[in-house]
Amino acid sequence: MQIWQSEPISSADFDRGSHYQIEPETLDKVREGLRLCAPDLRCRLLLELSEAQIPATQSLLLDWLQQEPLPELQATILSYLGKTDLAGIEPARIQPYLASKHLQTQENAIALYGQIPQADFSALLPYLQAELDGSVLPLKIRRAAWRCFAAKGALAAKTLTNAALLAFKDDPSIEVQALALQTAAYIEPRSRQISNWLDQAAKSDKALLRLAAAKDPRPESAERLQMLLEDREVTVRAAACAANQGSHQELLLQSLKDPNAAVRLAAVIALRRQSSLNNETAILALLDSCRDPYSELIRDESETSLFLCAQNQAGPAKELLKEALIHEDSLIRLHATRILVKLNESSAMPIIAANLAKESNSENLVAAVQALTQMSQPGSHAALLQSYVEHPSPLLRAAVAVAVGTLRTDNAEAILEKLCLDPDSDEVRAAAFQGMGLFPKGSFAASILKCLKNTSKTSSKERRNAAWACGKLMPENSAQEKKLVELAQRLLLQCTVPVIPGMEPMFEEIDVIANAMYSLVQLQKRFPQYNEFGELSEKVLAVYGVPWEEAANIGGASQSMPPPVDASTNSLVNQARQWLQGEQASTEAIPPSSLGFIYQKYNE
Repeated sequence: MQIWQSEPISSADFDRGSHYQIEPETLDKVREGLRLCAPDLRCRLLLELSEAQIPATQSLLLDWLQQEPLPELQATILSYLGKTDLAGIEPARIQPYLASKHLQTQENAIALYGQIPQADFSALLPYLQAELDGSVLPLKIRRAAWRCFAAKGALAAKTLTNAALLAFKDDPSIEVQALALQTAAYIEPRSRQISNWLDQAAKSDKALLRLAAAKDPRPESAERLQMLLEDREVTVRAAACAANQGSHQELLLQSLKDPNAAVRLAAVIALRRQSSLNNETAILALLDSCRDPYSELIRDESETSLFLCAQNQAGPAKELLKEALIHEDSLIRLHATRILVKLNESSAMPIIAANLAKESNSENLVAAVQALTQMSQPGSHAALLQSYVEHPSPLLRAAVAVAVGTLRTDNAEAILEKLCLDPDSDEVRAAAFQGMGLFPKGSFAASILKCLKNTSKTSSKERRNAAWACGKLMPENSAQEKKLVELAQRLLLQCTVPVIPGMEPMFEEIDVIANAMYSLVQLQKRFPQYNEFGELSEKVLAVYGVPWEEAANIGGASQSMPPPVDASTNSLVNQARQWLQGEQASTEAIPPSSLGFIYQKYNE
């Protein structure tokens, strides 16, 4: 099922998968510009190129890196390459710059090389030492190399031995000591000497060494971990939680009570890596974190940890979550409800429904109504939902609108007609129009048409949902069929002429146009006997199917500028035509557009 069949298309749907592509001619212009530009303009041009995140960027930057004569710009290009897809960089193309005489170039090359998935870390080994070829190696270069090893962990540690790492235990640089220890923590098997080094670091008066010890992913000593989790530095305590790969569950549970929110958050997330988390002690501790008084993020992450645990591990989690539905704390009730909905735990439905009458918190009421929407039988809870139609919370009224539409309750038609005129909230009105699409009675056509026409007093989201609902309506008599044709005619105008009074020429937002377009396509497919639907649909597809590069040349007597044809609308048209023909709608990225660059010739 395509997205436009199950829910309204939103602007967020157009943010996924879009990309640009440089045509060969544009690439030639860019290269010519690089040859002609002054250094500062070359830098600006390369920056613009790198920030566009274009697939061709990497190839051009790599090519130019080998031609660039200034080491300062070589350093800049190396940093820009770090923004591209590192898997596409051949290590051999970066390796020559590891030995650059320009320190910033050398540092950037090491940092980039260490991130490349195919990199051979043995090439970085010479830069770990205090000296290279009889000369003292700058500390910043050593730090850059050690950071690569510490960041890659087990992958980089394969090129080092316990003995090699222990040689840096007393390095003059505390930072090098710390990075070497952090790398050593990934060596397998771990030697007794490395364990002793970790123990000593945990007791050190140097915070950097304690932090390195805290980043041990598999602490074998509960005593050491306990010490680090009680460290006076917040960063050390948080790191000890974050690095833990699934051991010492009881200590992580203690950290859920840490006075600092960063540590509590790290503990909540780390607990997901525990293979035996689904036990009463852990579940109750995480539920308690769902009412963290200072951090919504901790509450939400606790909910996620509980959900993953209940979903993936056997144990008492689901039963404890059901018991939490009647907990005295409203936040625990809220998160328990949300988790059970995510789990689609229908056995919790009677408890949730029974609690609705007792619930006073509006956020909890919304969650409960959403639970009813997802897990109840069609036609159920009509009277219960009716009782919240005039609730003070607009979020709850909006949830009711979607619920009655989804469940298609007997009173849904009257409720949706009422809520689409809600005097206080456009969110409620938008939800009501979405509900009309979910319960597509032909009688809704008049209200939907009024919304689409009243562009000065309705929000874009209302019109978006109303446009989406159009394609769903099922007329029950000739009068409703006539109104549906009138509605389709309005959809054509919504797509092709300016509709925002006082701001002309101003077209609808792209999501409104998209939903209007697809509703016309659906009407054409659902009612082939009505030629008018097909004609109206084809007019819209013809307008937006024009290659976007040529769209600026489109003229029209009824408007001072062409409709907003672009790569996104081209893609919408392509998918609509495929759907009409019964083909699999393409899921490829939005059709590419091209970039041009302005440059000027530089003369000495």
